[in-house]
Amino acid sequence: LSSQISIQRQRLIQIDKDKHELQQLLQEEMHQRNNSESKLKQYEV
Repeated sequence: LSSQISIQRQRLIQIDKDKHELQQLLQEEMHQRNNSESKLKQYEV
């Protein structure tokens, strides 16, 4: 039973790491998109 629990804990930790990385990627993506949009607006004028 204890090994089962430790395996699940490892999985949860891994999922948390993955979530964190994904959030960082998302933030970068949003940042780049905002940059692109503001550049586009400059050209529209």
